[in-house]
Amino acid sequence: MRELLTCFAFALPLTAQQPSTVIPRIDLNEGQLELDGVVQEAVWGRAVELQEMAQVLPVELEHPSRATEVRLFYDADHLYIALRCFDDRRLVRARLGMRDANLDPDDRVEWWVDTFGESRFAYWFQIGAGGSRGDALISVGGDRFNKSWDGIWYGRSRVTDLGWEAEVAIPFRTMAFAKGVETWRFNVRRLRKENDEEMRWASPANAYSFFSLARGGSLYGIRDIRQGYGVDIVPYGKGTYRRDRAADSRNGRFDFGGDVYVRLTPELRAVLTYDTDFAETEVDARQVNLSRFPLFFPEKRDFFLADAGRFEFGIPSAGASAPIPFFSRRIGIGDNGDTIPILFGAKLAGSLNSWNIGALGIVTDERGDLESRDLGVVRVSKNVGEESSVGMIATGGRPTGDGSSYTFGADAKWGSNSFFGPGKSFYNYAYVLSTTSSTGGDGVAYGAESSYRDDAWRHRLRYLATGKDFDPALGFVRRVGQDEVSLASSYNWRGSGALRRYSIAFDAIYRTFDDGLVESWLLELDLLDIEWNSGDRVAVQVRRFFDRIPSAFDVGDLTIVPGDYDSTRLAATLESSDRRPLRVTLQANHGDLYGGTLREVRAGGIARFNSLIQVETGYSRYSLETPRGSFRTDLAQLRVDLNLTPELGVRNLLQYDTTSRNLSGQSRLRWIVEPGNELFLLGLYGWQRTGEGSMLPMTLDATVKVIWTLRF
Repeated sequence: MRELLTCFAFALPLTAQQPSTVIPRIDLNEGQLELDGVVQEAVWGRAVELQEMAQVLPVELEHPSRATEVRLFYDADHLYIALRCFDDRRLVRARLGMRDANLDPDDRVEWWVDTFGESRFAYWFQIGAGGSRGDALISVGGDRFNKSWDGIWYGRSRVTDLGWEAEVAIPFRTMAFAKGVETWRFNVRRLRKENDEEMRWASPANAYSFFSLARGGSLYGIRDIRQGYGVDIVPYGKGTYRRDRAADSRNGRFDFGGDVYVRLTPELRAVLTYDTDFAETEVDARQVNLSRFPLFFPEKRDFFLADAGRFEFGIPSAGASAPIPFFSRRIGIGDNGDTIPILFGAKLAGSLNSWNIGALGIVTDERGDLESRDLGVVRVSKNVGEESSVGMIATGGRPTGDGSSYTFGADAKWGSNSFFGPGKSFYNYAYVLSTTSSTGGDGVAYGAESSYRDDAWRHRLRYLATGKDFDPALGFVRRVGQDEVSLASSYNWRGSGALRRYSIAFDAIYRTFDDGLVESWLLELDLLDIEWNSGDRVAVQVRRFFDRIPSAFDVGDLTIVPGDYDSTRLAATLESSDRRPLRVTLQANHGDLYGGTLREVRAGGIARFNSLIQVETGYSRYSLETPRGSFRTDLAQLRVDLNLTPELGVRNLLQYDTTSRNLSGQSRLRWIVEPGNELFLLGLYGWQRTGEGSMLPMTLDATVKVIWTLRF
């Protein structure tokens, strides 16, 4: 009987109404507020305090080990948040201060705000005890997370004798919102690194993701707020010097351009861009390709990331496994990774009532033999009910190559985060796409997925079909002329004592060519995935797969000949906790591949001994031995970040691989004079290793760039 009553008591918070609070409006002429991270002003005493959080991890619904105080109020221009995280000062992790740092190793607080109250899109923010601030856009009800978005907002934190505290101000000009809607969705959580504890305000249950917008609480009474004229003018000026030893050239130039953001309505924004520049974008991490299919590199450029959620299509969890009809990296980047200048463009993104809109038009400049191109995409979806939707997408233009190309598609989402009861979600996705081109090659692709999730179980069934002539010129597709059926299941057990979590997982994939002949199949079993309360982790995985190679392709200097290949591989991972000043990861993969033996070894480490400097290293070795020859390459990375202040930091990245024998480096100093006004000093370096073993400097790019924001 006692156990039954306990289960019933724990179930009550899952079925009860989500927490809510009324946010008071306090004009700052009624009180003083200095945003310095010291929560002492009298105005905070008049702000509303959220009810106490509940523990999610390590023990669901337990009282938190440390108290957290969250206070909110607003005026006509800002939403203000104060945080007090009580703790033993000696246990507070506050080692990271740089903007957009990965705050997993630090104590932090995260929150999101759904300003439309529709559980579709939200703005996510975080602040760490060390002063680092980060933000992102959440879309598709919480299924997609765009961390590269940078909004203009203000925050300060500091460590105190009672733990740590922070003050935050978010301008309403930074966020779109629905006019007349006075109820916003909201959730907040605290992550305490000492014991990897998660405390949450709304839906404190493992069965619900923190990013599930439908499971947030509510903020009431937000009215009479303003965005000014809704116009942001963001010009830039850039000076560049380039030296290329191979071409025996040196040159310098000055460029200027910028963006104009116009808020047509509180929900809908237009953007105009001229001579779009991406000099401050971090370079791609090098990858080794052992397959015959293209590699996928994520988008990192701010202009395309800002409203990326409005253009997303299809099955969120599929990633690049399913065709992507619009992949923004096709714009401004050539087939060989070289830059194609963007002359100007226009974008429209936002919502109109229950409609979500994304439209983009770009004109690229001439480059070599490549003439100027007009490229465009339109994405529209309509909300149906609380979490379902239907939509369409259309793209036009071919960024490189000859002829015209068009892609058309429709998609739908249906389901609920409590379809089978509280904490038992069930979602279904479906899409269909077609492409047509002036050079021929009309093709179709379609797919569907059903997924189930609760606290312990995850299940997914997916079907994808991609025609051999399917060719989205403005998109990305990894496999064509194939049908794929996949089934994935996992079980997650919450441990006790020294054991925090134990997981097992199963994944099966079966692919056929369009003529019905088997292309490949895969059986993958995670035998164990254990995480201790110390934060250390060990995992072991076994894979059995079959691959039919229809035509020869190269892996480095090794040619893989056509044929049928059976393979078995065993992989193991050891990972130490990121609570420690030094975190180490070791991975090994051994087994068959293409009739030979593959050995992969990866090692990495991150050292965070203080808040000033962070050093990260990575090394990978790939060795493939076959009767017809061998392929071997080593890849090494070194990253050194200097966090001088939360507004001033230097990031340095070095990468080298033994196949190209090329060493490249990027250095980026970023000084945030104030949010929206930034100075960048950028350096790109390249060295080539000679046959004698010496490193010969080949290229040098040095750039000074200033970005300024004028808000009206």
